[in-house]
Amino acid sequence: MAGFIYKALVQAGTILLRRDLAFTLLRIIQFILSIKVFPLAWHIRNYYSYVFQYMTDKRPIPESTLSHLTLFQPTIWTSTTPLGEIDIMGHKSNSTYFTDCDAARSYHMCSLFREGLRSWSKRGLSIINPGQREGNENEPFYPAVGAVGCSFRKAILPGQRYDIATQILSWDEKWVYFISYFVQEGAFNPIYFSDRPKNTGISMDLQYSQGHKKDSAVLAISIACVVFKKGRKTVPPTHFFQECGCLPRDVDGEKSKLLSAIEERRLQGIELAKKINCFDQGLSLFDIDNRTAYAKF
Repeated sequence: MAGFIYKALVQAGTILLRRDLAFTLLRIIQFILSIKVFPLAWHIRNYYSYVFQYMTDKRPIPESTLSHLTLFQPTIWTSTTPLGEIDIMGHKSNSTYFTDCDAARSYHMCSLFREGLRSWSKRGLSIINPGQREGNENEPFYPAVGAVGCSFRKAILPGQRYDIATQILSWDEKWVYFISYFVQEGAFNPIYFSDRPKNTGISMDLQYSQGHKKDSAVLAISIACVVFKKGRKTVPPTHFFQECGCLPRDVDGEKSKLLSAIEERRLQGIELAKKINCFDQGLSLFDIDNRTAYAKF
């Protein structure tokens, strides 16, 4: 009997060892041959969200409550660092953070704004099919990025997996400001998802560096401002959010309280959000008529 148990344990250990080796080999292959660095990878990653969140998902957007403001809830996009994204310092290149943000932001917009995007696209043509652009009705509706900025807090190592939590920071008369947090995989782990109530997260007790503070799990922070255009015409964010079902149209009764809570949250982020617009102030320091330069590559 003891011999049988011993053989069973040995066989089980061998199987687990083989699985670990196979898993490690797959991770190495993924690290070297990641689709993220293939030609047209940016388009595939972004239009994946367009197809599977915007085009095929016909469910209504969950209504906001005073305790759960749908408009400000984040989405999570998981990614990794393949060989093609490593810089000379041996970690994730700074430039690749922005392509990751593009994919995460596309997923966020196609998930949260799917009803508004669908409504505006029916009034004309979408970004997929811009058409002839003759007259307002045939002009495409599309989001356009106006500025981006990123703060790099910690290096992301080769092969490291991480999550990008993207949410709306604020908005004004023209721009919608998005903020994206690069965090260690599993560090941001909600136990409830408003858009997928049947999916529940797993409560995890993760250890962090720097005195076990949870903010030490944040690897980078990026802010982007986006404008929604119908041809050359700017669509006001509040109007678009109403079409999305994220912002109440009327201000009576409970809706007025909800609208006040949304406005309070918007004001909390607007000062930080508008700092990204300071980039344009650099125009005053650039002399385009200057005839002297140091070198040209």
